[in-house]
Amino acid sequence: MARHQKRVAAPTSWPITRKTHHWVVGANAGSHSKGTGIPLLVVVRDMLKIANTSKEAKTIINEGNILVDGVERTNYKHMVGLFDIVSIPTTNEYYRVLQHD
Repeated sequence: MARHQKRVAAPTSWPITRKTHHWVVGANAGSHSKGTGIPLLVVVRDMLKIANTSKEAKTIINEGNILVDGVERTNYKHMVGLFDIVSIPTTNEYYRVLQHD
């Protein structure tokens, strides 16, 4: 898999704006494929609106404040997929990833 990802070429299932910036975070291989999963940084920044920039999102993720299925994930490229639970223990918030149309 390539190390870089352009926003225009990103899967349409990712909830990102296409023509505002040039790049978006690439995804690591894992339990979810690129078409069915979303990188953790995109979830924190674009879906949950916890951070405004990718630098802020990386800091939040690296501090261990985000749990995916009860496991602390510090890799911002980790894929979050269907029915995964993203939890933020400091604010006592829990989110389940569902398919949207």
